[in-house]
Parts: sequence; C-alpha cells; structure tokens
Amino acid sequence: MSKLQNVLVDEYTSPIQYFATPKTTLGEMKDKLKKFGFRHIPIVEGDKAVGIISDRDIALASTFGPDDSVVATDIMAENPFTARLGTPIEDVVFELSNLKIGSAIILNDKGSIEGIFTSTDALNALIEIIRGY
Repeated sequence: MSKLQNVLVDEYTSPIQYFATPKTTLGEMKDKLKKFGFRHIPIVEGDKAVGIISDRDIALASTFGPDDSVVATDIMAENPFTARLGTPIEDVVFELSNLKIGSAIILNDKGSIEGIFTSTDALNALIEIIRGY
C-alpha cells in the first residue's frame, strides 16, 4: 500500500490569495503576481472557476499589446482541472502529471473553491513523505 493513499489533497492545499474575473486586465494580474509571488490565478464567475492563468501565460501575453487591452478571457485556459476536498493526493498528482498541468483548483462539498493544489505543493508532500514526517 502506498503511503500516499492515506494522504488527502486537503493537507497540502494552499489558500488562494487572489482571484480574477474574465474581464480582469493583464496589467492588474501582473501586479498581483509580482506582489504575492504566486504562479497561478483562478478566473472566476461568481463562485465558479471558469479558467486559470499561469505566470507563463502572463509572460507570453505581455507581447500581445498594452496591458490594459488584454483581459483574462483572452489568455486563460478554460475549464480548469478541479478536485474535491477528501481526494487522495495520489489521484490529484497523477492527473496533474497525466494532463501535463501545474495546478488543480480544490472544491468543497458544495462545489465552491476551497484552495489550489500546485506542483510545488506536490513536491512539498513528496519531501515530507520521503523524510517520514
């Protein structure tokens, strides 16, 4: 039995420091990335995740034109991968690897956004498991 089977994604899910809407400008998103130092921005309508933008997406979009002329819907990946609280971390990490993506938006039982699980969170879990914490 894998040590990961008993570890839930909840234990390593990070709080989301910033959400954007589909109309949030590139300039605002760049400012938030710089201020907070995170690498993924969930795009929401109400309490539903409709997209996600990575720091790489923002860097590429900077070549599209002025920061105030590019909005989140122009560059977001639609239908972001989500997982529920209580999901084994092993399952979430497998899907991140399988889909070749860097994050999962974590939802609670009501379908509302609870946090984000990133490849960095997965590496932190791996370190703890290897060290036997």
